[in-house]
Amino acid sequence: MIRKLVLAAAVLALATVAIPKVSAASFDLNVDYCSTACLPSGGSAGTVDLEQNGSNVDITIQLNAGLVFHDQGLTSFSFNNTSSTLVLADFSILNAGGTTWTFQKPAKNTDGAGNFMYGYECAAGSNGCVGSTGVFEFEVANTTIASFETTNGGASNVDFAANVANSGVSGCTGIVGGGNGTSQTSPSAPGSTGGGNVACQGTAVPEPTSVLLLGTALLFAGKLLKMKLLA
Repeated sequence: MIRKLVLAAAVLALATVAIPKVSAASFDLNVDYCSTACLPSGGSAGTVDLEQNGSNVDITIQLNAGLVFHDQGLTSFSFNNTSSTLVLADFSILNAGGTTWTFQKPAKNTDGAGNFMYGYECAAGSNGCVGSTGVFEFEVANTTIASFETTNGGASNVDFAANVANSGVSGCTGIVGGGNGTSQTSPSAPGSTGGGNVACQGTAVPEPTSVLLLGTALLFAGKLLKMKLLA
């Protein structure tokens, strides 16, 4: 009986280790450019995940709970890429997250986060983009992940910038950034004039894909244990 339980535990451990990473590179949106501080010290508005898919790169932006994309004069999501041969046809939206996006080259305005080569602007609403769920996924063909990990002039020290709003607090908006050249970011302190706007912090939620994969591994281990006990 004990041997069977040990065997099941070993299978579960191996299955958990075998769960693949969702992305090849992940960056926190934790650099705060908001004048009144959108983030607590060491906080994050969400993540930017990049995954190499053949000659394409899939980019997924996931804002933390309570936050949505925003657009009122500022580009909703901005990024850099050093691949010199990119054309409009190389950019395609995979998951609009409930809103409508317009491609920009260059990004229009990032309010202190620097200059960016490309951007997407979503449909402006009264407090956040119309229909935004806080998720946006797009694909860029004929490029590599390393091509996105570069800053581009101005005062920017980040590779990505997102314009965010708290969906429940009117007027709580601003730019947050992530990435730092070829390395991942370290948390940034709140904006210079703010005392920490708690209403804009958001709350991190578990990654759905990882939860699903872990659940599958647990189910497999349970079935194996049942088969052994009935043998």
